Amino acid sequence: MRKLTGTKSVQLTMGLSQPLAGLVFLLLSGCLGKDYHTHTTVFEDGSLERTISTQGGDSALLTSNHFGVTAKRGWVTEFKAMPDSISEKRASVKFTRKFNSVQEANDALHADPEALFKIKSEFQTTTNWFYTYLTYSDTYEATMTFRNVKPDDFFTEEDYAFMNERRKKGVRTSSDSGKQRIFDEKFEDYIARGFFEDVFEITNNILMSRPSGVQWVDSTSKHKGEIFRYVTTHDFDASYFEKYLADTLRIPVLFSTEDLKRYRNLDQHFFALFDKFGHSIEMPYEIVDSNADSIVGTRYAVWKPQGNLVKAFTMQTKSRKTNHWSFLISFAVIFVVVMVARNFSRKTTR
Repeated sequence: MRKLTGTKSVQLTMGLSQPLAGLVFLLLSGCLGKDYHTHTTVFEDGSLERTISTQGGDSALLTSNHFGVTAKRGWVTEFKAMPDSISEKRASVKFTRKFNSVQEANDALHADPEALFKIKSEFQTTTNWFYTYLTYSDTYEATMTFRNVKPDDFFTEEDYAFMNERRKKGVRTSSDSGKQRIFDEKFEDYIARGFFEDVFEITNNILMSRPSGVQWVDSTSKHKGEIFRYVTTHDFDASYFEKYLADTLRIPVLFSTEDLKRYRNLDQHFFALFDKFGHSIEMPYEIVDSNADSIVGTRYAVWKPQGNLVKAFTMQTKSRKTNHWSFLISFAVIFVVVMVARNFSRKTTR
């Protein structure tokens, strides 16, 4: 359906045909694309430092990448050719930036509306007498989203749990085959229906902007099933789609440059199919609770790479610091109380 550009260029046919089954296998097995890694160092005062890195990229990532981070937006960039590379095609690319607050970080990771990977951070401090707790989370917004269909209409809570389980396992086992087959079918339906409904909406909006638009929208509604089959079984190209509407369905429409751009913007759904992201968070104190896949040492939480998020995913950590002053005060109070009680006891026994 889409021709993807970037580090990998693959011509895809999406929909109910065999090529989509191959696509689903590729994206779920991680055969294409690259892995990003995002690391967040959290400080006691709520400030943080974030590093986003990948290997195997090229210099184009310095100005255009799925996180929308660039030197012009305040990120310190680092580009190193790999030792075994004779060109820029295998390089380590890293972006680093410090933030005074999570709000500042959130603004930075949402500065580019076209970015596929968007992160929302939250930070909270709570103190009881003996301990101070810092709760921090990074939430990745869903990457596989469509305007006119919702993932909950296709996936159950069991499906989401299976996706999370697959991420943790990393590899497919024989016991997963049945669940995987069912999930692949649902994922195929989700992509095909989601992409089609967005194409259909754009088409009707274009027709409505033309003279006698209502008449042609009535025609697309009557032929919606045919249009669905066309969109989901062909390499989608807006120019050919225009000819299909005119020649086959007798709907006279000429797409403007702006119209073609609206269709091309749908490509963003499929850039996310092949790239994965891993994540880690370093807390200032010992981690006492987290949904991480593993804890390294006492302050470092790690999540395995994942992608194709049809639902937002939150990576949460909670760390604890002992309030030594509280123990000293408590000990002093107890000591005073004991001494007062002892003196009182002596006076009463005289």
